[in-house]
Amino acid sequence: MITQKKLEIYSSFHGDIDGWCRMTLNIDSFSGMKREDWYLIDNLLQELSMIKKGIVSKEYEKKIWEELR
Repeated sequence: MITQKKLEIYSSFHGDIDGWCRMTLNIDSFSGMKREDWYLIDNLLQELSMIKKGIVSKEYEKKIWEELR
């Protein structure tokens, strides 16, 4: 699950997973953030960008918004 804290961690590293990995000894225990969370945030941001650009179908857009809820 994506939390506000995980979004803050992602933002503090400007989406740079390599930087995040280098700064943590055990990356899966750093404030509960896991690689899977990082990839999920990456994917959602990419999908939101595509929605903003209007390059996805209405059905796909609806699916993304449902996932975010």
